[in-house]
Amino acid sequence: MKALRRLLLPLVLLMGPAGCANPLHYGWAYVPLHDPHDAMFQAPTGDVEYRQLKDVEAMAEAEREMYRKGYVMVGYSNMLSPQLEAIAPGAARNWAQDVGASAVLQTFGNRHYLATFWARPRRYVFGAYYDEDLPPAARAALAKALHFKQGVIVESVVEGSPAFKADVQPGDLLIALDGAWIRSADALDTMLRSDAGSGVTIIVWSMHEGAPRPVHVALNPMIR
Repeated sequence: MKALRRLLLPLVLLMGPAGCANPLHYGWAYVPLHDPHDAMFQAPTGDVEYRQLKDVEAMAEAEREMYRKGYVMVGYSNMLSPQLEAIAPGAARNWAQDVGASAVLQTFGNRHYLATFWARPRRYVFGAYYDEDLPPAARAALAKALHFKQGVIVESVVEGSPAFKADVQPGDLLIALDGAWIRSADALDTMLRSDAGSGVTIIVWSMHEGAPRPVHVALNPMIR
């Protein structure tokens, strides 16, 4: 899967009921990240799950929980309005149905509404979210021990996934796969797709242990 990224919220145009600029009414924008109707996602069953969070910190923690449980954020939306309570929940409900999301997280604050839309994949090839932006201490440790300072850092692991079963942990550094250095998140994506459905050996560096260890992972096949 792609690396887990921070949301970059777009500017939205404040629109009136007739589509004219009107800062006293509301602005609404939806940004798609994935197509929930793609074959990789499970079809929604039952009612859409809605969770309202008290603030952005609670929203961030709830999003981490969603990733751990195996959901993928398929899109997010923003609304600016002095009448959020009356407008935003209904708009989010309509969007969830239109895009085929199975869960929605939402929060209000200072005339700003944020909603994230989620769907559950049928399965993961690997099941870890990772980023190539390593902490300076991690780069220094790798450079000193292995004369290599790239790799990726694991940010979240999906429960029950191949990565979870192989005991890959958040904070682990993934530095090589079957003897080939992992030079970026995109490079690891490509390597995992190429080896999908087979067993691989990933060299993992735990900052707590201070040494590399081989981890054998039975990758799931790709969904066709």
